[in-house]
Amino acid sequence: MEFVIITAQWEVGIGLVRHYCRALINRGFRCRLMMINEDNAKDLLIRYGVREGVVKIPLILMINDGEVRVISIDDLREFTRG
Repeated sequence: MEFVIITAQWEVGIGLVRHYCRALINRGFRCRLMMINEDNAKDLLIRYGVREGVVKIPLILMINDGEVRVISIDDLREFTRG
């Protein structure tokens, strides 16, 4: 299982997102933090992050066996707890 988190330097919760990503890595998961200005991040934002014409960040993707699921920050926190 892999987590991809797309955020921006100015996003108020970036410290928390970084903390969760490190915690996931410590638990043996793959976690990648991407900034919105990266080309791959833009593609993912367009594909999975647009809802009713608005993009919400952080966008948190959980990838498992090729299936991509958008999860909330609360869901992400639960994975860090075990």
